[in-house]
Amino acid sequence: MKEIQKRGPKPKYRPEMCQQIIEVAENGGHIPQMCLVIGLNSKTTFHEWVKTYPDFADAYSQSKLVSQAFYENMALRGAAGLIPGFNVTSLA
Repeated sequence: MKEIQKRGPKPKYRPEMCQQIIEVAENGGHIPQMCLVIGLNSKTTFHEWVKTYPDFADAYSQSKLVSQAFYENMALRGAAGLIPGFNVTSLA
């Protein structure tokens, strides 16, 4: 896992970060994991970018749907007996 930077300049926004946060969501990731992948050490900066960059806001909106679908699919697979030892209460 990528280490969090403690000091240094604030990372600059890059358009390719949009795809990166969607890819994190494809594995069920949320904002903390997204921040690590794109090099942020602050959820505040993440939310500032959502307000400032429309394409980042769109990617974040899409990432929420993708992450939700990940967990819904896991729950459905577990309920169908396709995941050995699955316990639906463990998702809560």
